[in-house]
Parts: sequence; structure tokens; C-alpha cells
Amino acid sequence: MQKMTNSVQNYAWGSYDALTQLFGITNTNQKPMAELWMGAHPKSPSYVVDGNGGLRSLRELIDEDPSKQLGADIANRFGELPFLFKVLCADQPLSIQVHPSKTAAEAGYAKENAAGIPLDAAERSFKDPNHKPELVFALTPFLAMNGFRTLDDIVSLLQPIADAHQDIPTFLEPLSWKNSQGESNFTLVLALTAPSHAGSLDQLITRSIKKLDAHLTIPLTMATETTTQAARLQGYNAEDARKLAQQQVQGLATMSQMFKLATQKDNVISSNLHYADSQFDLNGSKMSLQEFMSMFGLPVPNRDCNLNGVSACF
Repeated sequence: MQKMTNSVQNYAWGSYDALTQLFGITNTNQKPMAELWMGAHPKSPSYVVDGNGGLRSLRELIDEDPSKQLGADIANRFGELPFLFKVLCADQPLSIQVHPSKTAAEAGYAKENAAGIPLDAAERSFKDPNHKPELVFALTPFLAMNGFRTLDDIVSLLQPIADAHQDIPTFLEPLSWKNSQGESNFTLVLALTAPSHAGSLDQLITRSIKKLDAHLTIPLTMATETTTQAARLQGYNAEDARKLAQQQVQGLATMSQMFKLATQKDNVISSNLHYADSQFDLNGSKMSLQEFMSMFGLPVPNRDCNLNGVSACF
């Protein structure tokens, strides 16, 4: 067994002291220490002490005799160390991580090599030819956000719109998003028609929409947690982000009830909207299209407005 000297990546989002606290690694340059790399990545390999007391890169040792260093099976299958062990120390929220397929990574890596783009160049996209499947283990409390729809889900959701024709109903399936503090839900059912000629904006809406039903529920604790993370992304520290989120969510809840846009029960904000036969019903309050638009400070349409003209309609 040989002791390795491992490299540190100084990305802007990294912590200045986490690696010091965890492993006693000194921050001699006083730069953010974002990632500790242990492996044979060509950009920044680990080093081991050779027989003469000098340092040699782990990649060089493996390249000299892959079967000896990796074992025959791994050497024959991959030809190199097939993984990179990292310790991530994030002190700021990380951006969305997008990794290519193995085929795309190999093609992109070869193309950028052929173009002579250095591995450490800012415009370099492919640092190696691998697809980077990841296994994550938290050493300290760590918050990860996910919940993105798959491509198949997105295509399925949008297909009715792409195939729309005269008098086809379009349905939006229930949408939910959640975090450790709760789950919010939004459901929309919208039935559309191809409108006949309408001389005014309200006539166009009346003849285009058969029916609309929308239902929204948001737990205040969940909204506060989500807003806290948004504030952290803007650079606020944890305490200030939490305070700001609490103020914003409580203010939004108060305003939405004041203007009768939502109701609150058991620490959950709810809003229900129904439209049919030229009438809106918002949380039990019935109103016309003109009354509904005026709630949001929108100009009330003039029934005599000609949409085919260029004159103002309001």
C-alpha cells in the first residue's frame, strides 16, 4: 500500500475550511477548496512516492503496467482507473449538473482534442471521455434538490398541444413539487375550442375556453424552505436567507388572503378557480370576466373592440 498525495480543486463555490476540519488539509493559498480528487484523472491525478523517494503521478504508474496496478479484468475492460473519488465541500449552492452519455462524451472529448483545446481552458466542455454516473454519500448534512421531469414525461405532457385540432380538450396532469418541509400541488383542467370570429376580447375568451378548473395548495413551511434556497442561490447566508424567506412567504400569504386570491387553513394556502359559461368562481366568489380581470388591475375589455383592427381595445 502506498500513500497518495491528492489534489484540491479551487472552484469559487467551495469552502475555505471544510477540508481542514475534516482531514487537516491546510489552505495555504487561502482559496476556496471545493473538491479533493483521489484518482488518475488526466487533469489532476494523485501522486505516490516511488522507490527513490520522489513523487510520480498515479496515472503514469497505471499506464506503465495496467494489469499490475488495476488487475487484469479491470485493465482489459477499461484500460485505466474507471472512477474518480471526490470529496465535495460546497459552501454555496451548486448549479444544475448535466452529464453526457458515454457515446456523447467520447465524441466530444475527441473533437476538442483534435481542435487543440487545452483541458484547463474555460471553453473546454469535455475534460475526459466518460459519462460520469455518480454515487453520493453525505459526510455532513447536505441538501440536494431534484424533481425534474423525464423527457418522456415532457413529450407526453405537450403532445396534446402539438396535435391540437378543432374542439380538442387539453388536460394538464397534476403537478407537484416538494422538499423536506412538505409538498405543493397544482391541478389544471382546460377544455379549449377553436373560436369562431369574435369582435371583442371577452368574446374571444368566451368562445375559446369551454371550461377551466384549477386547484393550488402550498404548505407555508414548504414555501419557506423553497424560498430560503432561492435566497441562498442569490448569495444570502443561511440565517439571513431564512429570515427573508419567512418575511416574503408570510407577506405573500397575507396579501393573497387580503385580495381574496387564496384561503389559509392549517398552515396551508389554497386557491380554487373555476370558469364556465362566461362566469368565474374564485374561492367561492362568483364574478364576470370583466370583474375577474379588474381584480388584477388589468384593463377591462370593451365589448365593441374590433380585434382585427389596430385601434386600442381598452
